Amino acid sequence: MGLPEITQVWLQSNFSEVQAIYRSFLNRAGFTYPGPCTDADSKLYKLAIEESIRRSIPYPEYVTNANEDFPNRKKLKAYFGPILFSGVQITTTAYGHLDASPHLQMIVALFTAFAIYMDEAHQLGADAQEDVDRFQERFLSGERHTDPVLQAGDVLLKEMYQYFGRIQANCITAAALNMSTSVILESTKIEVTEPSYAEFYRRMSGVTDAYSLFIFPSNRNINLSDFIQTVPEIGVFLNHTNDILSFYKEEIAGEDVNYISLLAKSQGISKIDSLRLAVEKVILAHENIIRVLGCNKEALDCYRSFSQGYMAYHVYGERYKLNELGF
Repeated sequence: MGLPEITQVWLQSNFSEVQAIYRSFLNRAGFTYPGPCTDADSKLYKLAIEESIRRSIPYPEYVTNANEDFPNRKKLKAYFGPILFSGVQITTTAYGHLDASPHLQMIVALFTAFAIYMDEAHQLGADAQEDVDRFQERFLSGERHTDPVLQAGDVLLKEMYQYFGRIQANCITAAALNMSTSVILESTKIEVTEPSYAEFYRRMSGVTDAYSLFIFPSNRNINLSDFIQTVPEIGVFLNHTNDILSFYKEEIAGEDVNYISLLAKSQGISKIDSLRLAVEKVILAHENIIRVLGCNKEALDCYRSFSQGYMAYHVYGERYKLNELGF
């Protein structure tokens, strides 16, 4: 199936501009990542499969003691593998600097798979969506989840206090709970007309506090005070780098429910100008983060490694189609 005519026309007119904006953005952000690390992906993925089985998450080719009463179990068995691999990929690229702490990398990979699952559970049917809608309620009341992935995610969140300080663990847990709320909000089909609401929703759905805090492991010579004030701007970097580097694939798919398109609509500007505004916002945040972290070389090194890997995840990932732009 070809591209819609309107998309073809837009691409013909704007392809070179999008390409130039992307090149400028990556250059200004100092992108030099050498390429994807498939060996690291394969190694961690194998370990992550074993760990997910240990946590009673059904996985293809394996028999587990998962909840047989869960109505979507057969679908889930075929569905969770790709999600888990996505969690592994983001971990080995953006959090490669945690390689000396494999248990932390495992936590990040499983957390990511859990977050993706919540975001996409509607694809498994109404029962799975209802389980996500009730996740926070059951988490706080201590009620067991019928969905084995959500049950494993519940346990995982409560384990955060074993790996992070109390403040970090509180923020990571709250971010996951807010993410579950964002899934409910999305299902309401609210028409977004206010940029401030778009930002509010984006912060919740992006789980940015968690991914910001994962950058700085507690076994390094890094104090909370060295990095905590960068968390809001790392959130900007996380969300809007994704918005920028996802824009091309979304545009060729004819999708316009995204930050770049919503910003353009709400401010009465073109999508290209909206893309440029997002780039300036990310670069300003990136430069401020580097400035604040300059007080601690280890913290700065962790962030630089993370930012390089996070951009690489988008540049080299097939789903973003940036090879079509020459990357």
